[in-house]
Amino acid sequence: MIDAVSRFRPFQWVLHLGDITAWGGSFSFWQSLYAERHFSDYMWAGVNGNHDNMTRGFVRTSNDFFRQTNYYPENGYLREEGVCYHFRYGEVMFVMLNSEDMRTAEGFEAARSWLEKVVTDARNSAEAPRYVVVCEHYQWFDGVNGNDSQYARWRDTFDRLGIDLALAGNNHIYVRSDAIYRGEVTDGSRGTVYIQTPSSDNERGRHMKELTHNEHLIRHRWAEGPQMVGAMSMTVDSKQMSLTLLDRHGNIIDSATVKAKR
Repeated sequence: MIDAVSRFRPFQWVLHLGDITAWGGSFSFWQSLYAERHFSDYMWAGVNGNHDNMTRGFVRTSNDFFRQTNYYPENGYLREEGVCYHFRYGEVMFVMLNSEDMRTAEGFEAARSWLEKVVTDARNSAEAPRYVVVCEHYQWFDGVNGNDSQYARWRDTFDRLGIDLALAGNNHIYVRSDAIYRGEVTDGSRGTVYIQTPSSDNERGRHMKELTHNEHLIRHRWAEGPQMVGAMSMTVDSKQMSLTLLDRHGNIIDSATVKAKR
């Protein structure tokens, strides 16, 4: 899939939304993964997924697996250093969250407070980012029928902070909105575009059912059933971020734009 994206448009680095291994507690899985040539060819940045966070048989769950096999900035909050982090690439600020640390109200509030601080500090700096992208593993909507998931949890915070793009995975069904502000679709001059990417391992895809929830917010869904492979290409300029969804053959399935608001 990475090769298919590179044939569509050359790129500089890879962003993943978690579950990059089946069992994060199996060190050999990370070794095999990093032996692939694509990890030598590109910079990678990603988030901790539930599979990255567990051992076989669910004997233990820990963000240590993700932290100790990656080398990310240690600018996260307490006990999430190197797992939650933020970085700048060009005019974009990326903020990476750990869904596994947000299962409780206390964990969510710690992540929310940290997000608010780092985004506010960046916006008030002399070199404020043009765009802010927030990434986590768990989906914004249930791709099967459109029901609320993490969108309901984060919408007020994202509205207040002016988050431009929210990316997630986990659901194994592609779901995209247009810009949403205060629960309504906008013309893109304000609000957040929500996208959850498809799976790409050709094994754990899902079937969609009738869209019965959030029909006014969800613009596009896509799935191939159990054998699903897809990825996105992203480009950025001073006017907009452009995202293109590709299938395993490099065919264009969907596209989205995120307008610059500052």
